[in-house]
Amino acid sequence: MTQVLESFLREGVHRYAEASATIQAFQTAIEKRLQSILRDRRDRNDWTTFVPSASHSIESWHSWGITSPHVTAWIKGKVEGSLAANLAIGIWWNAPYDNAEEKVIFHANFEDADPRILLKNGDPDGPMFSFLADGATRLCLHPKSELDFDHDFNVLITALQARIG
Repeated sequence: MTQVLESFLREGVHRYAEASATIQAFQTAIEKRLQSILRDRRDRNDWTTFVPSASHSIESWHSWGITSPHVTAWIKGKVEGSLAANLAIGIWWNAPYDNAEEKVIFHANFEDADPRILLKNGDPDGPMFSFLADGATRLCLHPKSELDFDHDFNVLITALQARIG
């Protein structure tokens, strides 16, 4: 075993609990931050073609696997008045799409949606792009080095609603 690896392991044995607590705090904070974006938008009633359900809370899900960690928050609602859908936003590290240079994406999509909801085809405007994963077409962008969670996710949500129809 190399001296560098041996030193790394010795240090890790003593710091593992602290590092693990830091990672868990980060994961919890990211989930809450995504939920707050949807909650703030719901409270402002800032929707067009998607109407959130007043009776459902905002939920989240995560997969903190080693190769492709992903966290998503969603709100249940209806599109065009009667078609059920969950509007989801998320952060995905090492997402399985063509551009391997970029390591993180922000995305918005409809999940568990009525199959009659159709999204307009074509490439999204500006810095956004789309890709299909897990049966859902996701509108995505790469966050800038100076993160603006509210701005970036609200741009994605607005663009997603505009693609209905």
